[in-house]
Amino acid sequence: MKKMMKRMTALLFALLLCGSALLPAQAKEAATVSQSAAGPVNEINADKIVLRTRVHEGKRQFRRWNETKQRWVDPAWIDYPGQ
Repeated sequence: MKKMMKRMTALLFALLLCGSALLPAQAKEAATVSQSAAGPVNEINADKIVLRTRVHEGKRQFRRWNETKQRWVDPAWIDYPGQ
């Protein structure tokens, strides 16, 4: 009788573990379906800013370039501080 009870407990525990492993996948799938049913999802992406440097007339300078919009962020080259 005790062996049977242990086996039933182990079986119940195994089924519980398998069921809980499937729950997150089902919840994610339901969330994906509800988003697509609501229409397109707009994502906000930040601009990618790159620092460009040069040496001009013996001074180190920098300027920021917006990779996303393909244009300069700063209107002119800026000298590095302390030079």
